[in-house]
Amino acid sequence: MDERQELIHFMSFLRDHEASVHLMCWLDMEQFQTSPQKEAILRQERWQRLASKYLNEEYFFGAGSPATGEQQQQIVRLAGGPERLQSQCLPNAAIQEIQDIVRNHIEETWLPSFLATPEFTKRQKDKVKLQGADRLSQHVRHRRQTRREASEAQGMRMSASTEIRQVLLHPSSCQQFLNFVSLKGDFLENDVRFWLEVQRYKDLCHSHSDEATIQQKISIIISCFINSSMPPALQIDIPPDQAQRILEERHQLGPYIFREAQMSVFNELMTVWPEFQDFRSSVGEEQLLSVLEQKRAGHRARVRRQRRKEEEEEEEERRTQVRKRRVPCRNVVYFLKQMSV
Repeated sequence: MDERQELIHFMSFLRDHEASVHLMCWLDMEQFQTSPQKEAILRQERWQRLASKYLNEEYFFGAGSPATGEQQQQIVRLAGGPERLQSQCLPNAAIQEIQDIVRNHIEETWLPSFLATPEFTKRQKDKVKLQGADRLSQHVRHRRQTRREASEAQGMRMSASTEIRQVLLHPSSCQQFLNFVSLKGDFLENDVRFWLEVQRYKDLCHSHSDEATIQQKISIIISCFINSSMPPALQIDIPPDQAQRILEERHQLGPYIFREAQMSVFNELMTVWPEFQDFRSSVGEEQLLSVLEQKRAGHRARVRRQRRKEEEEEEEERRTQVRKRRVPCRNVVYFLKQMSV
């Protein structure tokens, strides 16, 4: 009964059965409850109209009353006597009690009959169909929206991917990007160099170079980036299992031996691509390389200072350990001298 349209149907049903007075009584009482308490005269006038209309022998105190005899007497007691029903506003508790009596009568007597009508049943079936169609429509719209957003994201990713490849394959812009990622630390600089070396390796394969040359190129890439003699052995951003597969399949010649690894480092480079674009747009193209080289020189100087500090700390720690080892030796010498006396 929450829907306004269904309430209209219910009112029509009650009217057809000459029972609309019940719902009108409840609604009028509800409206009266909203009357401002400060406006006593207005409330009194409204109450007198309500009492004259409903609290009489034709309705609430009549044969067709929604209230039992006991309930009628209870309302009279709450009002302070029958003479005060018409003359004075009832307390809120009494008004609420009347509403409860009327509502219970509607819900127990008339509402079940209304819900059992063929018209109501048909409306509910139609509503279920409409809701189902609406849910299906919403699902279709959501699915289309999801596909559209995914397509847009994929389009942006493809666009960025194309731009990065163009930058990497152009010597000047590649140097700019290389200098930029070198400021970020980790393996990003190695990722760029690895990607370039794999491109050169694929060019060798496609140019039908001899097997020895191709195998030598594979060995160089592996020794520099996959299994370096300098710790850590893995010098690029790829999963260890990818590195292991490359080591196991290194003798299987072909242009795609490094394919997965190249895709992995490329994905890593894409994470810094937006930042590089922002930086490039904030600095003039003519000044970009020089600014990056200055930043790179400063970064390397800081790295060298940090490394030198760490080496000095390690050296100091080594000297401390040596001094600690010498003290027991001196104690032993002293002890032996004392024994020989």
